[in-house]
Amino acid sequence: MTIACGAIILAAGQSRRMGFNKLLANYRGKPMVVHVADAVEEAGLPAIVVLGHAEQEVRTTLVGHQLDFVLAEHHAQGLGHSVAAGIKAAPPEWQAAIICLSDMPLISPDLLSQLAKKASPSALVVPTFAGRRGNPVLWGRDHFDTLAALHGDTGARMVFERLSIQMTQFPWNDDSVLQDFDTPEALELHK
Repeated sequence: MTIACGAIILAAGQSRRMGFNKLLANYRGKPMVVHVADAVEEAGLPAIVVLGHAEQEVRTTLVGHQLDFVLAEHHAQGLGHSVAAGIKAAPPEWQAAIICLSDMPLISPDLLSQLAKKASPSALVVPTFAGRRGNPVLWGRDHFDTLAALHGDTGARMVFERLSIQMTQFPWNDDSVLQDFDTPEALELHK
């Protein structure tokens, strides 16, 4: 039996360190957020995009993709609110969700497909490279209530610490799981 798994793309942030909306920044010919949406689509995963800052611009940039959207009303208060909004919007048939950061355009459909194969209600699967934890992370439905209660700017880091004994590390073959582009310098370095 195949476990229903979807992706939640976090695209609500204000890009404070970048100085402009990084999700719309041109990276190798298309906006950064489109790279992530393309990877999710190529992996065959249903997806929810969490919107907030520059909601209309991000939504317009993703026209043509098969995506559902949800607004994180308190997105300006931190990442935790975006994670919570996405998890609350997950349909009941999803038994797991892969939470994707939209500033990680190097994530491959292959990684997402392999993570989805590890889905179960109790799953907590973190890709690693050279011993370092990365993203995206697969969360089973058993953890959805905890994620739905997140707020502030902690994201899921505090949940990781509490659940570390349940975490499965999934070694990946390149550092794409560690590469997020938060600054103009990081973006320029990888063009």
